[in-house]
Amino acid sequence: MEFKSFIESREELKKQSLIKDVTNLDYRINSLEEQKRVIVKSDFRSEFVQLDNLSNSLSKDRMDHFKYIKTILSKVAANVNRVGMELKDMRNINKDFIKQLINDIDATTSKFKEEQRKIYEDLIREDKQLTLEIEAISGKIESGNFTKSSKGPDSTSLSSRSHSLVSSANANLPQEIIDFDRFLVESQGLNGGWDQYDHSMFVKHYNRFNKNKLDEFPEILLPHVPGRSLEQINEHLAWYQQYLQLLDRKKQAITQWKECKISKSEESTFIEEEDDETKSKKEEARRLKQEEIQKEKAAKLQEWKEKMRLEDEAAAEQKRQEENKKREAKENENKRRAILREMVKDYKHQRKETEEFIALENEVKADAVAEHRKGLNSSRMTEFWERDLAKMAEKREKQWQQAVEEERKQERLERLKDKVPVVVERDPTRLMRPTKVYEERVKAKWAESGSNSSILSGPVKVQHRAVPTWRANIG
Repeated sequence: MEFKSFIESREELKKQSLIKDVTNLDYRINSLEEQKRVIVKSDFRSEFVQLDNLSNSLSKDRMDHFKYIKTILSKVAANVNRVGMELKDMRNINKDFIKQLINDIDATTSKFKEEQRKIYEDLIREDKQLTLEIEAISGKIESGNFTKSSKGPDSTSLSSRSHSLVSSANANLPQEIIDFDRFLVESQGLNGGWDQYDHSMFVKHYNRFNKNKLDEFPEILLPHVPGRSLEQINEHLAWYQQYLQLLDRKKQAITQWKECKISKSEESTFIEEEDDETKSKKEEARRLKQEEIQKEKAAKLQEWKEKMRLEDEAAAEQKRQEENKKREAKENENKRRAILREMVKDYKHQRKETEEFIALENEVKADAVAEHRKGLNSSRMTEFWERDLAKMAEKREKQWQQAVEEERKQERLERLKDKVPVVVERDPTRLMRPTKVYEERVKAKWAESGSNSSILSGPVKVQHRAVPTWRANIG
């Protein structure tokens, strides 16, 4: 009982401690929320207003959905209760009505499940999209690409100046190269005005995507480039396709320009042939040097092979020694276990002999005790038998005497009935008269009080039920 009370008190202390911790955490959460609200309001006013409006709308939607679910559940519960009430009265069961209620319940639950399934699928889809956007933003932050895609105030003047510089610098180059450089200057570099991370994600998905279904490409790319709209993605797609066309034209122009240059250089320049003897000497020196290098490599290789062979032999010897040690340890362990098994076997044999001897001794003692008890029982059985016979004879004598006495009593009564005739007349008034005991008690009571009047001088008054006067003479 004390232990149970101790356990209950400890559980109560744990419960109180848990409630206290939850209260403290709730207080801290409220305080941190208030601090966050103050900081965000002061430093990020515009962003906070948007997030606050979004949070309020989501809270309102959540409460509306909760009310809708509560309404559906209450409707289903009401129908279930009506079915239960109908089934209680087994005599008047309306099968059609019950079937209609069950169909309503089934339809309501099926519709509710289908709506919830669609909602969960939408939420899962939004969760996946948000996860992709978060991963993209995290990669963008880690890579350090924070370049804004918007053009600066002097972008027009910079574009015009860059255009003039490109035109002056590439005056002697093919027209395709000049067009490509001018296109890059006008579109703000190789990324088309996008930062490096967004453009790399665009190129990655563009290379993987089927070129026959580019109409679906912007919607698939949208979750992977957060902060970009479908319109921006379509514009960048058009820019990238034009970029690829100009780049291909540039490569073809460069190839043609190189071919022309090589053909002109072969016509204008002559290669001087070296002397045959100088060439042979150089080849011989190169061959000798190559042979020396090959010999050095072969010597190093042979040295390495010898070193590896010695290391392998040492490792094999060490492994062999370890195996011998393990084998010896295993043999010693087997010997020790064999000795222990023999000792256990001897101990079991001795224990078995001891138990057999003790059992035999107990059996002999039990036989001796049984023989002793048997002798005592046989000697006392005669005494018990004689005692029982005496008691039985005495009981039979008493019964015989009682029977004789009863017969004598009956004979006496018969003789008295013959001598005195018994005539009893019925007296209905005796029920209303007081008994002798009652009369003696009343006399004694009045004698003690000193009065000579008798309570029996007048008629006996018996209480009756009150009868109205208008009904006294009826019947």
